[in-house]
Amino acid sequence: MIKNLKTFDLFMLSLMIVSLPSVEGPKNIFLVLFVVTATIRQVKTKSLMIWGYWDWMFLAVITTAFLSTIFAGLAPGDEWGGFRTLLTFMSIGWLISRSKYSSKQLGWIFWLTILSALPPLCWGLVQYLVLHTKSSLELHSVGH
Repeated sequence: MIKNLKTFDLFMLSLMIVSLPSVEGPKNIFLVLFVVTATIRQVKTKSLMIWGYWDWMFLAVITTAFLSTIFAGLAPGDEWGGFRTLLTFMSIGWLISRSKYSSKQLGWIFWLTILSALPPLCWGLVQYLVLHTKSSLELHSVGH
């Protein structure tokens, strides 16, 4: 059961990475499925009780950002958008660091991240150089 959860959360992470540079909707769905699956796996293996140095580092960054947000004093709640983004990406990194993926699986994630950026980059070049619908090379998605 645990092995199936690890395979499923790796699959959801891969789908999130592939959709990240191109489309927002599926990216968010796969992200939620990854977080839920990875969290369930952490609970089932009882590894939440074992903390290492990296866990403290992730917690320190999130806590620092939270405290900075509380005392930012910006206009009506605008500072919380930045905190949510940081919390989302730090939580994903934290779950990946706790997942105990093999070096081969981490290599797969790394190369998938690079390769998934190529199609939107090519489309951006076509829009800029061939179709002339953009005045500059622009990002298709925030994740890109």
